[in-house]
Amino acid sequence: MCASPVNAAGQTDSFIDPDARLIERHRQLMTHTPWIAIITLSVLIAAGGATGWWVATQLQGSQTEETIQQSTRRVLDRLDDIIYEARLAFGAINDLGNVHCSEAQLRDMRTQLFEARYLRDIGGVRGFSLYCSTALGVLDQPYHSSPPPIRLPNGTGIRTDRAVLASQRLRTVVVEFGSFNALVDSRQVIDLVTGLEQAHIELAVDNTQQRDWHPYSLLTQPSNEEPSRRLQERVQCSETTDLCVRIRLGEDGAAAMDARTAVISGLGATLGASLFLIASGVRRQRNTPDRALARAIRDHRIRPYYQPIVQLPSGSLAGFEALARWIDEHGQTVPTEQFIALAERNGMIGDISALMIQSIGEDIGDWLAVNEELKLTLNVSPEEFCDPGLIRQIEEHLLERGIAPEQIVIEITERTMLETEAARDIIERMTKMGLSIYADDFGVGYCGLA
Repeated sequence: MCASPVNAAGQTDSFIDPDARLIERHRQLMTHTPWIAIITLSVLIAAGGATGWWVATQLQGSQTEETIQQSTRRVLDRLDDIIYEARLAFGAINDLGNVHCSEAQLRDMRTQLFEARYLRDIGGVRGFSLYCSTALGVLDQPYHSSPPPIRLPNGTGIRTDRAVLASQRLRTVVVEFGSFNALVDSRQVIDLVTGLEQAHIELAVDNTQQRDWHPYSLLTQPSNEEPSRRLQERVQCSETTDLCVRIRLGEDGAAAMDARTAVISGLGATLGASLFLIASGVRRQRNTPDRALARAIRDHRIRPYYQPIVQLPSGSLAGFEALARWIDEHGQTVPTEQFIALAERNGMIGDISALMIQSIGEDIGDWLAVNEELKLTLNVSPEEFCDPGLIRQIEEHLLERGIAPEQIVIEITERTMLETEAARDIIERMTKMGLSIYADDFGVGYCGLA
């Protein structure tokens, strides 16, 4: 491996020197003007506190919405299961063909109830009146009700938050179809909503024009402070029953969430300044010249730019010289002499060469193979010239695309030609391949004509 260029260290220093001068000026300013340091610290604390509050609010809101979405999915799935189980039981009872509300049919109802997972009672109805049930037997007088507020497209009716004759303290959901209804303990659904205080569940039939929402329970009151757009985003509808569910935060739940948000926001504000300062320090470390160059190579931000070479006096095109150009994340061009010197010092020059040769092959390789009269000039530093992988890269990305060896010109410094025995061996090998080798800056060193 050839030695690094004499001026590499000096060029690298110039690359990082602006940062060093900035840090030194900042240190002197803070030393001689303490009041500026206090103002700066206050600004950082305020910015960190505001950031902490914003982050806490966003995290809390995101977590709450995720909890609502998960709970809504569980509620909808459970209601689908309940409706399916009720319809299955009704169909089985009806298929047995016993007389409505007879002892035989009550026996059939009890059998289905015993096998059911969610149903608490099954009753026989006509119209909207209850005539018998597994819990009450045959009623002396039918119990009359109004039509169910929710009627699904398949004919299933749903009544929410109903007290039952057998127990006024038990709140139930009633599923109706044909000559039967079934009672379900409301807690079978309400208990699926976790992580929310006083959640308010609402049901509706899926209708693209308008959905009429009905409360699942009358024991909770929804908060009126939630925007309609957010409520719309929470709606989930079943593909099998066309039943829609949404969960709104109850009045107590909204207040509780505000309290939690305030606590988290307070903690975020307290830690915000520290996090802000730590992030600034990490960012400064991340933006050292070495790491910036490594990222530029990784992200292919160093690209070949093609400088035309013309013949005089005709002005006809003779070829191109491929020059490495680094455009940083901000669209600024980093001076070539700075990042090349840095790459040579830190052992990344080989990576730049490999990236350049690969990009040249992809950009104009096929075109050069057709235009055999044009030449391609590559500038090679001493360190990369001595890299055994250089010839392999030229063969893989240029020669294998059909570019003739006579079209490729390797431009090196005259010091490289006399640096080591290894360099002279590589020059001889390239010459045998048919590559042309030119001396850059001829006349300023050992091979001067003076």
